[in-house]
Amino acid sequence: MKYSRCSFKRCIGASRKLPGLNDRKLININQYASTYDHSTPGLWRGPMCLLKLNRLYLLLLLIFLASCNAPEKGASFEGVAMTIPYKVLIPQKLNSEQKKSIQEEIHAIFHKIDAIYNNWNKDSEISRLNNLPANKRVPISQELFFFLQKVYELVYQTDSLFDPTISPLYSLWKRNLLAKELPSPEEIERVSLCCGWDKIHHEKGLFWKEHENASFDFCGCVKGYCVDLLTERLQALGFEDGLVEWGGEIRAFGNHSTSRPWRVGISPISFSHALQPISLENEAIATSGDTWSFWEVDNTTYSHIIHPHTKAPMRVSERSIASVTVVAKSCMQADAFATALMLFQTPEEATLFGSELKKRFPEIQFWIQTRS
Repeated sequence: MKYSRCSFKRCIGASRKLPGLNDRKLININQYASTYDHSTPGLWRGPMCLLKLNRLYLLLLLIFLASCNAPEKGASFEGVAMTIPYKVLIPQKLNSEQKKSIQEEIHAIFHKIDAIYNNWNKDSEISRLNNLPANKRVPISQELFFFLQKVYELVYQTDSLFDPTISPLYSLWKRNLLAKELPSPEEIERVSLCCGWDKIHHEKGLFWKEHENASFDFCGCVKGYCVDLLTERLQALGFEDGLVEWGGEIRAFGNHSTSRPWRVGISPISFSHALQPISLENEAIATSGDTWSFWEVDNTTYSHIIHPHTKAPMRVSERSIASVTVVAKSCMQADAFATALMLFQTPEEATLFGSELKKRFPEIQFWIQTRS
C-alpha cells in the first residue's frame, strides 16, 4: 500500500476520486460459502452483512464507536508515531506508575519499529540491508531475523501474492505512469530480476541478497506487526483487557469495561450505508484498498498495487476490487492477507482464494468492496 502521509507508505503520484466512487457496492464475504444476491447487482451476501471501506488516504475511519468504546473507567494513550496517529485503550483504573510504564513501553516499541523496519529512515537496519551489495553477508539483529521468519511464512501462506520485495517494480511503473507511458517489456524483465523472496537469504543470524538492487518495503505488514508487539507487551505487563490501534490497524484483547467484547465500526464516508459494528474477541482487523492512488494511460486506469506474478499494476474497472478487510488472530496476518486479496481482478477470484485461506485458517473473516 502506498500512502501520501505515512512514513511507511510511498508517496502517491496521482490522487483524485476514482470513477464510480459514490456508486460502489459492498461485497460482503464473511465466509467462503457466500452467495450472489441478484436483486442487488454487485452485492455478495454471507452470514453477516457488514460495510467495509478502504483505508487509503486515511479513508479507513475505523472508529471505536467512540461514545460506547471509550472506557468508562480506565485510560487512553494517544499520540503520533512516524506521522501516523496511534491510540491505546486500557479499561481499568491505573495508578501513576502503571501509566508511566505503559507510556514507556509504547515509546520503546515505536522506537524499535523506526530503528529496524522503517525504510524511510535512512539509518534503519532495513535501509542498510537495502543498500547492501550482492552476496555480502552481514549479521542482523535477533528482532529482524525473527520478523523475516514471520514474513516468509506470510509469503508462503499467500502463494507469494504478499511480497515485500516488489518495491523496484513499483518504482519503475510509477516513474513511467507519471510520464503517461508504460515501461517496456525489457525494462520490466530487467527490474524483475531483483524481485522475489527467493533473492533474499537469512540463516544463522546472517543476511544476504542475490541482487544488489533487491530491497524490502514492509508497508504491507509492519504496522500490523507493531500493533501485535504493543498488544503482546501490554499482556506481558499483566493487563488482561485493552485495544491497540495504529493508523487504522486494530487489535483487541479481553473485554471492554462493560464486560462485553470490543466493537469497532467501519464507516464508509462516500456512501449512505449506516455504520455497523464488528465485535473483536481477541482478534485484529486490517484493510487494504486502492481508491485514492491511480494513474490513467491510454484510457486504462492503473492502481498503485503491483501484482508480483504479472509484474504489473492492477487495472481499475467498475467490477474491480476497491478494498478488502480481514479479521484474524494477529494484526500482521490480517494486514498481509488483506494485501493479498486485493490482487485479484474480480471479487469472484478473490473469494476463491479467500476460501483456500479459510481452509487453513478457519478463524479469519474477510469482506470485499467493489465499485459497481
